[in-house]
Amino acid sequence: PGGDQETSSMAIANAALNFCGLDTMLHLTCAQQTKAEITKHLTKAKALGIKNILALRGDPPDGNEWKVEENDFNYGTDLVKHIRAEFGDYFTICVAGYPHGHPDCTDYYEDIIHLKEKVDAGADFIITQLFFESKTFLKFYRDCREVGIEVPIIPGILPIQGYQSLRHLTKLSKLEVPQVIKDAIMPIKDDDIAVRNYGVQLAVKMCK
Repeated sequence: PGGDQETSSMAIANAALNFCGLDTMLHLTCAQQTKAEITKHLTKAKALGIKNILALRGDPPDGNEWKVEENDFNYGTDLVKHIRAEFGDYFTICVAGYPHGHPDCTDYYEDIIHLKEKVDAGADFIITQLFFESKTFLKFYRDCREVGIEVPIIPGILPIQGYQSLRHLTKLSKLEVPQVIKDAIMPIKDDDIAVRNYGVQLAVKMCK
């Protein structure tokens, strides 16, 4: 968000809020950034009137393996703590939840404990990574409540838009598409409109 380009996340959030009158949430990652840099981004966001932050660890550049750095931001929890320490309750903080477990965490239940740490550090609500079956979210929701996470949990429902975009999205998120969805999409994979209609129907079904 620190860039001044028109396509930077800060510029887009500013335009959405102050020119279009839309509520907006700035995505802020802390990977390989100093506390001073993060504070600078947040100070600028505050000056623009942005109040909602999606606090993420982010990924290391160029696909490198994640390495823990001493005295640096290593986890989303560190970013949440820093925001609260520097700006008190000014920002509403959202954090990410992973119904399938974070790809860098080998234990699903351990990942939920890490999510609780983010909430305990000051997060106001959770939005999840995409999922393809409602039962996946419902289990995740129950498991969160069982460990004492009481903040709102918003399901990340993203309708499938096309075959190639689905492949790209699942590669980035390291998710496996259920076989029943693969079987439905493969016969229509070259028909973007048909895939999009199927994606909408699937999303509506999950919401119901």
